[in-house]
Amino acid sequence: MAGTALFAVNCVLPGSGLLLSRRLLTGLALLGGSLGLLSAVAIGLCERDQPAVRLAGAISLAAYPGWCALGALAWWWCCRSAVVDPARVHALYRTAATAFLTGQLEAAEVAAGQLTTLLPSEAGSWRLLELVARARGQAARATAAGHRAKRLDTLST
Repeated sequence: MAGTALFAVNCVLPGSGLLLSRRLLTGLALLGGSLGLLSAVAIGLCERDQPAVRLAGAISLAAYPGWCALGALAWWWCCRSAVVDPARVHALYRTAATAFLTGQLEAAEVAAGQLTTLLPSEAGSWRLLELVARARGQAARATAAGHRAKRLDTLST
């Protein structure tokens, strides 16, 4: 789903968009509250003979827009992206590639690691780290980086 669609889903049913975008802890907490409020509204509508239950349903209905606003705030907080300097990214890629091609694998690994820190959701940075780690004989690190890159490729398609 596109980011705008996930945001819309998250605003209507707080927590659902966060779950779909794999932010599980925050998503589950908000979704649990959303379902609780909506359940109280539904029960309040069904129980016409009990004023206390109807009042609880009405209060839940009045609280739901605030809960939706909290969901939008949580989306903003969880999904905000940091501004990345393209010149720094280009320089790190150049440093990693040059070091790799000249056999300076330790320097290449440092630059690739900095790229994964700077661009954690970019599959290319993880692929580069995988390549360098394999060249250095670090099979476990290379495999982990490869899995991360594959997962990010799957998410972006």
